[in-house]
Amino acid sequence: MNETATASGYALEINGVEKSYGNVRVLNGIDFSLQKNRIAGLVGGNGAGKSTLAKCIAGYLDFEKGSIRCDASIVMIPQEFMLIPEMKVYENLFLGSEIHKYGFADKKEMIRQASEALDKLEADIDPEARVENLGVAKRQMVELAKSIIFPSSVLIMDEPTTVLDRDETDVLFNLLKRYRDSGGSVIYITHRLYEHAELCDDICVMRDGDIVFYGAANTVTPHKVAQLMVGKNLDALFPEKIQTTSDAPVLLEIDDISSGEVIRNISFKLKKGEILGLTGLAGSGRTELAETICGIRAKTSGSIIIDGESHAIRSMYDAHKAGLSYLSEDRQGTALLLDDSVEKNTVLSSLSQYSVHGIINFIKCETAAGQYVSDFNIATRGIDSPVRTLSGGNQQKVAIAKELNTGPRIFIFDEPTRGVDVGARSEIYNVIHTLASEDMACILISSDLEEITGNCSRALVMRGGELAGELEGKLLKEDEIMYLATGIK
Repeated sequence: MNETATASGYALEINGVEKSYGNVRVLNGIDFSLQKNRIAGLVGGNGAGKSTLAKCIAGYLDFEKGSIRCDASIVMIPQEFMLIPEMKVYENLFLGSEIHKYGFADKKEMIRQASEALDKLEADIDPEARVENLGVAKRQMVELAKSIIFPSSVLIMDEPTTVLDRDETDVLFNLLKRYRDSGGSVIYITHRLYEHAELCDDICVMRDGDIVFYGAANTVTPHKVAQLMVGKNLDALFPEKIQTTSDAPVLLEIDDISSGEVIRNISFKLKKGEILGLTGLAGSGRTELAETICGIRAKTSGSIIIDGESHAIRSMYDAHKAGLSYLSEDRQGTALLLDDSVEKNTVLSSLSQYSVHGIINFIKCETAAGQYVSDFNIATRGIDSPVRTLSGGNQQKVAIAKELNTGPRIFIFDEPTRGVDVGARSEIYNVIHTLASEDMACILISSDLEEITGNCSRALVMRGGELAGELEGKLLKEDEIMYLATGIK
């Protein structure tokens, strides 16, 4: 049960909390105490129980045994966006807690407070803009603004920086430190282990529903934390780079492609068996370029040439027919149907393979989904389980399986490891490298520069909707990428 009284000096006390989903135990009698005026990092692999524990603390989930005591109020910013796309920003921020004056909604005051909160986050967002017109990073800023408008004694943040760039992350960290120094306490969940060293006072590591370490953040290295998360020593995170030969055939050629003013005059070539990096700062046009290539965004000029043949690609259907697959950066918004099963999501883009005269062969669908679950080590109770019940890393594997099942020759991965733990990251990298070794041409889009330099031998850097430059071999370094991305070079 949730109670309000805690021992002196603690903002939150958890004793013996147990939680199960059906016959699967996900929290094994958790004991945890959060001191006042502290930021505690909560880490663990996908399925370790982090988000479940956070939702129990916040009152989103019931639990079978144990108790949770809080000094005062708790606010949680979940990993999944809790926004209504058709509503305006300020309407989402005050949904269920509207401000009234003389019996009527005080629109002016709500807009004023929304604007003030967004200004503190240094977010250039119109409070009267509709959420559906905002990109993923700006939607995250709207979620974060809730914690400013409705302050609490305990703030829980679940993967808040997965869609933020470095500058936006710095603003958030400064805000959290001020919040702590003014009397608040924070539980901070992230897979980016370096963030804990930068932000957190303490760190709590979970594995398989248990807490396996809880102590001061400065007493444990990120590498040690990663070992604690998986319960074993980690091999190298990145597979050995694939070196494409100079005479390897070109599989994809992008010739002077544009999409209005968003993407302007981009040209490049992608060879068979290559993993080509595509990076740049937030808003540089990385995702927009991928969407233009795949027909999600309208192309206003230029050519898309696959294996020497020009293609008119105006939709993902056209892209799949041409042998091109795209893993969206927004797996929960556009890549997956969260309430449908693993099986349905896996075959969603390739149903024509499993039907004759409009009649679907469900046995073949089950076989295909089961094979991907086995090959990709997807942790699920069964192929009939809703994707929503899977951890972030396993959801991402299902999204990859869905696109891979269309039989592509070219695969564009957009932020494939966003919001997944170090173990799942390694598995996803191995999938990408395996595909490339089998002569598939891959584009890896990422804001994580280590991910680019660790996986790619060549990378394109974008800035302001244009190609700022190309780096290869020994010149492919994080500082060189930033020089191009910021316009220094």
